[in-house]
Amino acid sequence: MTFSQRLRNLALAAGLGAVAVLGIASSARSAELGDHAAILNAVQRSGIRVFINPKVCVGHFADGWYSYNDRSLVVCQDNMDPMRPGYIVEYTQNDLDTIRHEAHHVVQDCLKERDGDVDPLFDTQEEWYDFISKYLTEEQMDYIVSNYQRMGADDKTIVTELEAFAVARGVSPRHIAEAVDTICKDK
Repeated sequence: MTFSQRLRNLALAAGLGAVAVLGIASSARSAELGDHAAILNAVQRSGIRVFINPKVCVGHFADGWYSYNDRSLVVCQDNMDPMRPGYIVEYTQNDLDTIRHEAHHVVQDCLKERDGDVDPLFDTQEEWYDFISKYLTEEQMDYIVSNYQRMGADDKTIVTELEAFAVARGVSPRHIAEAVDTICKDK
């Protein structure tokens, strides 16, 4: 079985069926924090608290995360000063990627009931795979799948993570901010 077939099987096991609402457009990734501040502002408008470099980031392996239970989105900057939790340093491209990635998890959570059960954005596994394969190589997909399997992630989690990695690489910050505002409105 090829890697592409394995990914399609993962998507099928995850039960892709969410309504595709976001107008996904490929655009150059912006390095301007202003564009990413719009994402963080949209996340906050949706009722999610945003934390940059909180104490929990010190010694943590993750670049960031979205937690429905805590109603929070956390970004642990690459160059954060462990002696100064909460102090924001210059953003790296990876930090900006993390903002886009985690904000997409907020969108995924808003697709149905906003209950912490994130769902893929696309109606079918073919749409999902066509989208992620535009922005992730098979090697990148294999690396992501392997890492999440090592952490014990189920198929649905892997599918939503692959989608968030692809969105972070291929969707403009402006479109992500609009998606948060539109899809999470009144949820």
